Amino acid sequence: MEAFLRAFTANSATTTTTTTPASTSSHPAAAASTSTSTSTSTSTSTTTTTTSSSSRTSSLPPRTSGPSQSTFAPDQSRQPSMSYPVPIPPQNASPHPHDPELKPSPPNMSRSSTIGTGAETHKLQGNNFFAAGRYDDAIHEYSVAIIKNPSNPIYYTNRALCHLRLKHYDKCVSDCERALELDKRSVKGQYLMGQALMEMGASRLGEAIAAFKKAYSSGIEQKVSYADEIAAAVRKARARRWELEDRRRREQESELYRYLVGLVERDRKRQLEQMGEDALEEDREQVNDMQDQRVAEITDLFGRAEENGKKREVPDVFLGKISFELMTDPVITPSGITYDRPEILSHLRKIGHWDPFTRKPLTESDLIPNLGLKEEIERFLEKNEWAADY
Repeated sequence: MEAFLRAFTANSATTTTTTTPASTSSHPAAAASTSTSTSTSTSTSTTTTTTSSSSRTSSLPPRTSGPSQSTFAPDQSRQPSMSYPVPIPPQNASPHPHDPELKPSPPNMSRSSTIGTGAETHKLQGNNFFAAGRYDDAIHEYSVAIIKNPSNPIYYTNRALCHLRLKHYDKCVSDCERALELDKRSVKGQYLMGQALMEMGASRLGEAIAAFKKAYSSGIEQKVSYADEIAAAVRKARARRWELEDRRRREQESELYRYLVGLVERDRKRQLEQMGEDALEEDREQVNDMQDQRVAEITDLFGRAEENGKKREVPDVFLGKISFELMTDPVITPSGITYDRPEILSHLRKIGHWDPFTRKPLTESDLIPNLGLKEEIERFLEKNEWAADY
C-alpha cells in the first residue's frame, strides 16, 4: 500500500502542469493580453489536472462501505485469507502451554531477515494447522521453520506440543530437551517434557516431577499465568508415584501373607500326618484350632496394615505451595496464603519481594506463624509416621 501511495504521489507530481506568472507590462493592451493569456493558461492547467485526477480515480479500486482504514494499515480485504485464523492472546498475558506460541519470535541477528521471515511464515501456518487439529501438518510446518532457523526454541516447543497431542512422547521429550538447550528458562519446555515423561510409565515419574518443579519455579519467577496449573501437575505426579509405590508395597505384603499362611498349612499337615490314623479326634481338633488361630492372627495383622494403607494420603493443605513438601514451619502472608517458611524466604531472597501467587509486595516481616496449621500437621505425623517420607 505504501508503494502504491508513493507511485500515486509521483504520478501526481509528473502530471500537474505548473504555470509561470506572466511578466507585468505597463501598456494597457499588453496587460489585457497578459491577463487573457494567464486566464487561458490557468483554465487549461485546471482542465489538465482535473482530467488526470479523474483518470487516476477511475483506475483505483472502488471504496467499500464500512469504517475507513488508516493510510499505513494494510488493506485486509485485499490480503489472502487464512483458512483458520490464529487467535491473538491478550496483551501482557503469557501464552498457555497447551497453545502454540503466537507472538513473533525474537529476531536472530546471525541470520538474514529473509530467512527469519520465512521461518515465521511456516510457524504461523503451523499454528493454523494446530488450531484445526491437523497435528501432522503442523509438525511439518514447524519442522520447516526449524530448518530455516534452528536456533529458535519456540519452534521446538510448538512441535513438541503436537507430538504430545499425538502421544509421541519420546519425540516430545526430544524437542523439549532441544528447546531447553537454547533457553534454559523455558517454562513451556519443562512443563511439556514433564507431561510426556509422566505418560511414559512409572520408571520416568521421578524425572517428570523434577521437570514440573523446574517449570513451576521458572513460572513463578517469570510470573506466568498458568503457574497454578503446573502446581496441580506436580501434585498429580507425586500422587501417582505414591500410588504406584503403595501398590507395590501391597503386592509385596500379599506375597508375604500367602507365604506365611502356606507355612502354617504345611505345619498343620505335618502334625496331622505325625499323629497317624489312630489319633483321637480331640487331638486332631486341637491341632486344627491352633493352626486356624495362627492364620487368623496373620490375617488380622495384614488387614490392619491394609486399612492403614488406605489412609496414606497427605492433605494438600499440609504441603508447601512452592516445594510441595510437607510443611514444617507454616507462615501466612497478608494476602491469607500459607507457605512453608524456608520456601518463601528463599523466594524473597533469590527472586523478589513479592507474593508468588498474588504478586503483591511482601517482606519477611510480613510473615505470621500459622500455629493452628502447624499443630494439625504435627498431630497428623504422630498418627502417620510414613508421611515424613511423602
